[in-house]
Amino acid sequence: WLRVVAVVVAVSTPCGSRREVALTSVEERLRALEGACYGWSLPGSYWQYKWCHRRGVFQFHDATEISLGAYNAGRSTAETKARGRPTHVFAEGDACVLGGGGGGAAAADGKSRRRLATVTFACCRGA
Repeated sequence: WLRVVAVVVAVSTPCGSRREVALTSVEERLRALEGACYGWSLPGSYWQYKWCHRRGVFQFHDATEISLGAYNAGRSTAETKARGRPTHVFAEGDACVLGGGGGGAAAADGKSRRRLATVTFACCRGA
């Protein structure tokens, strides 16, 4: 799983009993990110990452780019309701053969799985 923690959306409405209002406000603010892509890497990491709002999540190194998933509106709505905070699901990424010696978790059947990424948005405290 890839957890993006660099994207923070400030919301002026209070959290708690007005959660639905706050979620609506966050979704309105997220619209400003339409068409935006952001890249980052973790210190000492082999991979770099790119998140494109409501389009896709990718990992890459040199000329190799791997899709971790494309935005899935239906699953994103369900995850947002389940978690109580805006969550975007990026599903059906490139295939990954588990247990193939590439450092992935071993799968008993050796079959490939499609990559999946989840991005959860959080509000700044005091913003």
